[in-house]
Parts: sequence; C-alpha cells; structure tokens
Amino acid sequence: MIAALRRQMTLTRAWLGMVMLLCLAVLLWDIGRSYVEHRRQTVERLTALAKVVEARTEQTFQTLDMLLRETANELPFDRPPGDSGFLRLLKGRSFIFTDALTISVVSPDGTIIHASNVSLVGRNVGERDYLHHFRAHPDDTSMFISKPAVSIANNPVIFTARAIRHDDGRLRAVVLTGINPELLGSLLQSALPSEDSGAIAILRRDGTVLARRPELANTTPGASLAGAPMFQAHITSGNALSVLQGGGGPDQFERLLIIRDTNLHNLVVVVTISAQHLFEPVLKTLVADLIFLIIVGAVVMVLGRFLGGRERQRLQTQRELALARDYYMRVLDHLPVHIWRCDDLGRIDYTNGTLQAYCGATAGDLRPLVHPDDLASWQDANASRLHRRESSEQEFRLRRYDGQYRWMHEVAQPFHHQDGSFAGHLAACLDVTETREAQEKLTQSNAELEQFAYVASHDLREPLRMVSSYMGLIERRLGCKVESDIQEFLAFAKDGATRMDRLILDLLQYSRIGRMSTARRPLDLADCLSVALSNLGVMIDESRARLCIGALPTLNASDDDMVRLFQNLIANAIKYAQPGIAPEIRIDCQREAGSWRLSVQDNGIGIDRTYFDRVFRIFQRLHGRDDHGGGSGIGLSICKKIVESHGGRIWVDSAGTNQGCTFTFILPALNG
Repeated sequence: MIAALRRQMTLTRAWLGMVMLLCLAVLLWDIGRSYVEHRRQTVERLTALAKVVEARTEQTFQTLDMLLRETANELPFDRPPGDSGFLRLLKGRSFIFTDALTISVVSPDGTIIHASNVSLVGRNVGERDYLHHFRAHPDDTSMFISKPAVSIANNPVIFTARAIRHDDGRLRAVVLTGINPELLGSLLQSALPSEDSGAIAILRRDGTVLARRPELANTTPGASLAGAPMFQAHITSGNALSVLQGGGGPDQFERLLIIRDTNLHNLVVVVTISAQHLFEPVLKTLVADLIFLIIVGAVVMVLGRFLGGRERQRLQTQRELALARDYYMRVLDHLPVHIWRCDDLGRIDYTNGTLQAYCGATAGDLRPLVHPDDLASWQDANASRLHRRESSEQEFRLRRYDGQYRWMHEVAQPFHHQDGSFAGHLAACLDVTETREAQEKLTQSNAELEQFAYVASHDLREPLRMVSSYMGLIERRLGCKVESDIQEFLAFAKDGATRMDRLILDLLQYSRIGRMSTARRPLDLADCLSVALSNLGVMIDESRARLCIGALPTLNASDDDMVRLFQNLIANAIKYAQPGIAPEIRIDCQREAGSWRLSVQDNGIGIDRTYFDRVFRIFQRLHGRDDHGGGSGIGLSICKKIVESHGGRIWVDSAGTNQGCTFTFILPALNG
C-alpha cells in the first residue's frame, strides 16, 4: 500500500508540473496573441487614417482640377495678354476657390499671358517641371501636380497644371494654379496618429515629398524618399495598399508603415508609427501573466500538499466506490433502455435486465439476434469502433423474444480502467421502430408534396396557358368590331389567367423552401447580401435607395435561402417607400445568447399594428392588387418559412403610418 501511495504521489507531482508548464505555455501564447491582436488593430486604425487623408487630399486637388478645367474652357485666345475681361473672371474664380493661389495661363515658352494677379502678366516662369512634363508627354490630358517649388512671387507652392493643345497636339498654353504646402500639412496634422512617433506624409509616385507631419530636416516639401527601402518595396509590389515594417526611413527607426496609393492624381499616402509602440500592450500583458503565473505556482504548491493528504484517503474512497458501483449496476438493470458492455476484445460481458427481458435470455452474443440484412454493417461498425476505441452510433434490427424484429438506435461510448487504459465499450439501445415508421410516412408525404409541386408548375399551368392563348385568339378574331364591354371581359379573363399563373408559380416557390434549397453550410451572410443587392441593382438605382449595412456574421445556412430572404425584405422596403421620398434601408446585426438578431429597417409607409401578424400570411396583401407595384402577397410568407426552417423566428415593428417599419429575425449562431 505504501508503494502504491508513493507511485500515486509521484504521478500527482508530475501532473502538477505539467500544469505549471501548461500555464507557462498559455503565458507565451497570450503574449503572442496580444502582440498580433494589437498589431492588427493598429494596422486597421492607420489604414483608416490613410483613407481619411486620401479623401481630403483628393477633394482638395479635385477642386483645383475643376478650377483649371473651367478656366481652360473660358480662355480667350483671340484677346491680348492681360485682357481685363478675362482678368475679372480669374479674380472671381480666386474668390470662389479660396485654397488656390494665383491662377495663371502660361505660354509654351514660359511667359505668363494671363493671371489673377495682373502684375505677373508678361513675366517668364522659367523652366518649370510642368512645362517639361507637357512637352515630353503630348498625350497627357490629366492634371499635373508639380514638385514643391518657389513661385516667382517668392512663395512656397505646389503647382497644379493642365495643358491646352492645338489640334495637331502641339502645346498651346498651360493653365495652372497652386496651393501652399502648408495647406496639405494642415490636412495631415488633423489626422496624425495618437502615438508620439506617429507621422503622415503625402508623396508623388516618384517619391517626392509634398507634405509631412511632423516635418523632419530631410522630409521637407520637395525632398525625395525614392531611395527609402519601404517605399521601393511598395512601388515594386504593384499593390494599391502595403503594410510594411522595417527601417531605412528618414529617422532610421524601425517603423510600421501603411502605404496607400490614391485613386486619383497618382499620389501616395504614408501613415507610420514606431514599431516600439507595438510592444507596449505586450509589456502590460507580460506583467499581468507573470503575476498570474506566480499565483498559479503558489496554488499548485498548496494543492500538492493538499493532494498528498488526500491520497491517504483514496483506498477508503475506493471501497466506498465499489459499493456505489454495485448500486448503480442494479439501477442499470432496471433502466428502460437496452444496455450492454463489451471488453477490449469486443466480447460482451454484461447485459442489463431490460435487454435480457427483450431477448428472453442472457445475451452473451448479439449476432444471432441481429437481422441478417443488417448483420454485416453491424459487425463492420463494431470492428471499426473497437479498433479506433471511439464512440459510434448506428441503427439495426434486433429480434425480440417473440421473433419480431424491431429497429434499435445504438449509441456506444468507450470506457477506461482507473489507470486510463482502454476497457471496452458501453452501449445503450433505444427502440425506434415507431420513429422509423413515422419517418417513412414523412418521406412518402414529401414525395407526394413534390408531385403536387410538379403538377402546380406544369399540369395546372398548362390549362391556364391554353385559356390565355384562346382568349388572345378570340380577341384577334373579333378584331376592332367587338363591343367595348366584350373587350373588357376578354381583358379580365386574360388578366385572371396571368394572375393565376403567377400565384401557382409563387406557391411552387413557397413549397420548395427547405426541401429543394441548397445544402446548409457555414457561409458569410455578407456574401448572400451582396448577391441579393446585385439581383436588385436596377430596382435600387431606379428608386435611388440608400443602404446602410453593418457587419454580418457567418451562419450555418442555405445560401440561396439567405439570398432570397434578404432580396424579399429589401425589395419590400423599396416597393413600399413613401411617395417622393428616396428609400433609406438600414441592415444591422447584434449577437445574443446562442443566436444572431438581424434587422432590416426602412423609412417607408409603415404598417398598422393590427396587421403585424397578417403580413406574414400567404397571399395576404394590405393594399390593392395594383398598388405599390402589385404582387401576390407571398414574399413575407417566404421570408417567414425560410427563417423558421433555419430554427429562427421573424416579426415586424412599426410606429405607424409613414413611420417606416423594421423586420427583425433571429437565427441560431454557428457555434451556439
């Protein structure tokens, strides 16, 4: 006994040591996870800042480009330089576009022929880079952004220019204006990262710095970062967005950089922070984890001493467990479930009283009692389960004492000795004969329903097509001689046949929900919503609907059912919009316990509270047949059937007429 206690105590110490190692592994994992998560969040934040700077910069240059276009369109070539009428136009433009400096028109040799500042007319600007550019690129019709320079008025400036050419492509004139680099600097200053090492820059594709905040000695406007390794890596990659980390920048520190190409004007936005900031939350996590490890170590030491005392009580506990085992074995004998146990070789060494009563005797071997048609698969499943030492489920027919075979649903679980070695399997069987019969009836019912769907889509529609065709023949045969009331009767008949055909098609679609849908699988609802919006593209464009879409989860669902659900709800919101008001649709999602709550909210005509239940009934409409684009009134019924077939529920809320409404539905979460 003493030797057994010592072995058990040694094993206990080993387990406690493994707990400490596991805690240390968890600590290292937590540190790594904290770093990766913080870096991911930082990249997302810096990318958002880059987008903000891109939007503000493009807005500024788009304004200047519009100014240049309008000036070029109104340029009078038949008037002398410094024409007073054109001067007034340029000054008016200067008052409208306050960000722009002087607006000028320069001849190909660099002479200013018109300017909002009349004192500049006749002066030569010299060899500016925009003149070189337009001479070297006769096909360039876009706006050119120059390197930061000093104007002839001795002011820092970034020129923006557009070329005006003869019909043969020769340069006729250049319309230009400019902005102070400090204007770009102010845009950057408002978007600086919160870290003290944060920096933002706007560059041309050739690496020329247009503006940077904070400004360094080697990053003033006009400096070149073309040789910086990170900038070269971004240009070489050809990607519109690069996330890079490394050194070799202006301050030679290792940095995390977000480099993003703008959509317009061939510019590059760089947002960066020092890589050192990525480790700040890791240090906090490390301190917390070390404290946790110390606490766990202390607990393990105390627990080790405590377990040492408990080991001395183990033998007594084992004796008590033996008595309890005998009691529970008696309980097993009287459970209304067929239970049997086999050893590690597959030999049955126990059957409970319920199974013995079913078989009429002690069943040491079940093979003679298994139906011959099920015997091979039953033996294969048992052999596979025994070989893999894992759980299994199967159904087979087992002969009762009176000779009748009944279906059994068997669930087998492996069990082990106290030392952890494999001991065999414990299996429980339930009589599912009635359930199988019910399933067979349900299968037959589904087959009949599919046959009905076929009749609805083919056989029932054929007479309607014949009625509609003969109505058309009668109408053509009678021609214009028929009386107006007869024409009206024929129109009613054709319209009734058409509506009946539509109702049959809608009913067919309704009957297929859940039966003929694609197989359920984990899928991103955002992809389903994208398909639904693509299907409704024309309807959305014509109604000028605005959609606000939140983040959507991944669920285990049928993709075509989810597309149809979103498509029906969004189409419903557009169809029932208030006259003269563009539809505004908001799609949100919230996590709840074991499920997701999704909602589709609109600003339409709303629904009276008394009709909240009626709108989900099949073929129920709250408006006239031809009001709001018509329809059969089955769309929301399909939505309800889709949601309920996926284990959820759907309802509608509305504050009243012209107050919009919100359709809310709950679907089970992927992992419960």
